[in-house]
Amino acid sequence: MLVQKKIASYPLPETGRRNNIPVSFLARYRGFGRDAHRLLYIALFGSISGSIIWFILVLYLSELGFRPAFVGYVFFLQGMSQALVAIPAGRLSDFYGRKKPIIIGSFLSFIGALLLVFPLTAIMAFSAAILMGTGMAIFSPAFSSILAERTSTSRRKYLYSLQSISMMVGSALAMLFAGSLPDIFRGMGDAILGYRIVIGVSAFFMLIRAVLSLFVRESERESRPETSMPKSLRLIMKFAIPNVLIGLGAGMVVPFMPLQFQMRFGISNTAIGSIFALNQIIMIFVILALPHFAEKKGSVVVVTTLQGTATILMLLVPATSYLAYGLFIFTIIYLLRAILMNSTGAILTSFRMNVIPEEDRAVADATAMVSWLGFNSIGSFIGGYLIQMSVDIPFYIGGSLYAASVISYYLFFRKMDDRS
Repeated sequence: MLVQKKIASYPLPETGRRNNIPVSFLARYRGFGRDAHRLLYIALFGSISGSIIWFILVLYLSELGFRPAFVGYVFFLQGMSQALVAIPAGRLSDFYGRKKPIIIGSFLSFIGALLLVFPLTAIMAFSAAILMGTGMAIFSPAFSSILAERTSTSRRKYLYSLQSISMMVGSALAMLFAGSLPDIFRGMGDAILGYRIVIGVSAFFMLIRAVLSLFVRESERESRPETSMPKSLRLIMKFAIPNVLIGLGAGMVVPFMPLQFQMRFGISNTAIGSIFALNQIIMIFVILALPHFAEKKGSVVVVTTLQGTATILMLLVPATSYLAYGLFIFTIIYLLRAILMNSTGAILTSFRMNVIPEEDRAVADATAMVSWLGFNSIGSFIGGYLIQMSVDIPFYIGGSLYAASVISYYLFFRKMDDRS
């Protein structure tokens, strides 16, 4: 019988002090170990691939002559396939281990991205969406859980922040590249070829992620589920409700943002890609600082403050495009909104992993993902029609749902906040 080798978690600076000497801010981001670093590279390459697809697909389909409603169908299929598979996949991961789902999910996502490289029909687009959604559903809960096992509770915010930073770096690189190449090929008379090359690069990075996944080591866990029903089901559902609201609102707006810039201002893919890359770069610095503020003020306070401010900005975004210097103001307000909203991801995940028992973590992460993605895909379906009616309406409906999400999250978790 083979005995799994326990993975060291390197719990160096636990509370910001070592032998009563304060540990420096940046020291808290070090000492996680080789396997944790391997997981961060997996996050980086996955982010490059996923960000290319997210950014370019809506523009690619539009270039091919598909209407925004069709784009909504594609995002709907991807989200729903992810939603239907994630919870059973997450529970199986809790029972049988994290490594195999990471490998299987990565290879399925690679095949889905590869399909988009070939001349695209509606059936091909739908098949790619289903494969990528299923791959992500299998991959994500296992990945979040195995990353949580690589460190201690007090340092988890910092490791998840490093994951977010890796993903932001990958996303920024992806959007700069994905935005410029189709424009270069457009100048040569074949923009479609440029899109296909970009998606081919996305598939290549997903293949790298899949290969790296083969070298992830399964860790020895202290506990495994005793039954198929999670013990912390009620707590898990409290995390799900805000995700339902924010997922539905985000689906109406976020997938169509490249198209919003194109429809409102007629700017090039290169310019749009630069805007989104700038967003990712600025977010890196915000994410670096957030764990420190979460320790001082509490995760729930930090999350609700930032997301509440982002919600107000979201409601202001559409009106700014009609002002003098509309493109500049619209871009600044959108960037601020996106940075404030998206930079909270690591704190949200860390807080959830800290309060959910180890044996329920994968299914909890899967439920959070399903509640967000299932309704995000419905939002995308609706958003495809809304944007054909008005470019402004999605922001107002989405912003109202964001507000409901922030309020519900605060009410559910304010008494569980983890201020040190």
